[in-house]
Amino acid sequence: MSEHEESPTQQGAEHGETYLNMLLPMLDGVPGLGTALNGIQGAYHLGAAGYDALTGDRDGAVAQGAQALTNVVGMTEGGEVIGAVDKVLGTAGALLKFNGVGGKDSKDIPQSTGDLAADAAVYEANHVLGPSGATATGNRRGEIGAGISTALGASLLGPLGPLGMLAAPLMNQLSGNVVGNLAGDLFDTPKAAATTGAGDPSVFQRQGRDAHVKDPVISLFADLF
Repeated sequence: MSEHEESPTQQGAEHGETYLNMLLPMLDGVPGLGTALNGIQGAYHLGAAGYDALTGDRDGAVAQGAQALTNVVGMTEGGEVIGAVDKVLGTAGALLKFNGVGGKDSKDIPQSTGDLAADAAVYEANHVLGPSGATATGNRRGEIGAGISTALGASLLGPLGPLGMLAAPLMNQLSGNVVGNLAGDLFDTPKAAATTGAGDPSVFQRQGRDAHVKDPVISLFADLF
């Protein structure tokens, strides 16, 4: 298997997430569901961002954080516009991915405004700072588990406020990531799969790093930090 060739299991996991990203925007049009879905997704991405940050995946934390911010905007009056755009991107992105448009980079095709924001944020992080020097120690199942448990904490432990959002992922980690493993089994996510910003660099990571190298002013500024 070549460096960029994916196993059938990895492809199956990505297809499962692609279907989910196509279906979620369709539910946004159901009265009362749009705001709730954005809140749940925002909590998920916030939890995943925290996991990525703690396990050394800078770009994953940046991407998940940008998606969380997009979900917050989706809960405002501008959410209807975002929802309409997501319906188009969700379906169009899925069709392009399933047809392999872009070759090995087809997995990087955005399916939502949150994906667009994440891609732009990751590009800028790599443009300004260059590649992260940290070694990511987490895995995709752990990232998923942190995200889902944070969303569950926000939904089921709402009266506790931020404490509920912290307690749920902590309990999940102490239990051996039960939530992430259940979701991982459902989507056939390999146990060793990398987190969002780790593994093979996405096209946006590569382009950002190329721009960093070519921009001496940016490079000099980044070297100060």
